[in-house]
Amino acid sequence: MRTTTPTVTNSSPPATPHASWASRQKTVGRLLDNGAIPYIRYTKKGNRWVSRADVLAYHERAHMHHRAHLKNMQEIVTEGNLDDIDYEAYLAQFE
Repeated sequence: MRTTTPTVTNSSPPATPHASWASRQKTVGRLLDNGAIPYIRYTKKGNRWVSRADVLAYHERAHMHHRAHLKNMQEIVTEGNLDDIDYEAYLAQFE
């Protein structure tokens, strides 16, 4: 009499090295749809073509925007004396 061992299957999807590809694709699509990066579409449902220079220009604009906000936050912290707070004591109250 021959016995077979049951196979155990993993119900979760396999991890792929490009798991975040779909979310990146949606984000790039939003940037193109909002006009942040100009593109050319040769057919009605074809792929969108972007210029490398336009992508680098967007990257530079986004970087400068983030740096300006970071500098603003640093000035607010310095002006409000928020950098003198003992964060360890503050976080200890939540343990």
